[in-house]
Parts: sequence; structure tokens; C-alpha cells
Amino acid sequence: MPRGLPSRVGVEAARRAELVRVVVYLELGALEDLELLVRDRDPHASRSEIVRQAVSWLRARRAEDLVRLRAVQQRRAAQAAEDARALMLSRQDRDRAQAEDTLTAALAIIHTKGSDGCNH
Repeated sequence: MPRGLPSRVGVEAARRAELVRVVVYLELGALEDLELLVRDRDPHASRSEIVRQAVSWLRARRAEDLVRLRAVQQRRAAQAAEDARALMLSRQDRDRAQAEDTLTAALAIIHTKGSDGCNH
């Protein structure tokens, strides 16, 4: 039985972790805000590390939003399915009650015809 990560997973993780050069233009105030946020955790972080952390936070936030959205969609779909089942059951109940009423009425007609002795 194999142990550890498959090699393709390790290769993909290494590829995704590679640093690439990107030029980002930020407003000075935005960069200062990011520096304040990051320096609280890591006082010696470079500007590149600060921007990388900010991007990580944005990705994590977006992933969290997507997970919440999926959960909401699943709850709505489950509720819609439950509503449809309830509607179907109520239709079946109405159809069953109507069929019973029709049968009762038909039996009543048969019994009345049979009791007056006529076979019309």
C-alpha cells in the first residue's frame, strides 16, 4: 500500500508554490494599511511578503464566500425539493379523497337502486 502523497500531487504543489515576479501598483494608503495589518504578526516582513499575505487573505475570503454560497444553494435546493414533495403528497391526498368520495357516491347509488327492487 503506497504511503505519502502521490508524486503528481507533490509536483503540482511545488509548481503552485513557485514565486513569480508580478508588478502591483497600489495606492500608498492601501499599502500602508496592509503594512500595519501584517507588521502586527510579522514585524520584519518585506513589502513582497506583505502583498503575498494580502493576496492569500483575499483568496481565503473568496473561498469562504464560495463555500457559504454553495451551502445556501444546497439548502435552497433541499427546501425546494421538500416543498415539491409536500405539494405532490397533498395532490395525492386530494386525489385519493376525491376517489374515495366518488366510490362512496357510486356505492350509495348502487345500494339505493338495489333497495327499491329495480334493476334499471
